[in-house]
Amino acid sequence: MAIAFILQKSFTTSVIIGATDEEQLTENIGAANCTLPDSLMKKIDEIDQRWPSPTP
Repeated sequence: MAIAFILQKSFTTSVIIGATDEEQLTENIGAANCTLPDSLMKKIDEIDQRWPSPTP
């Protein structure tokens, strides 16, 4: 879901994925074909706004 989320953001130009086995790689690639509903995207964005830029 995280990969699908970030791929739907307009500012994303690429995503670096990590997989330790073929199953994870297949799941990660499959996320590129997943579209999250707008309602879910909005909820995730609301959570993200609570803690903007958590890294220094």
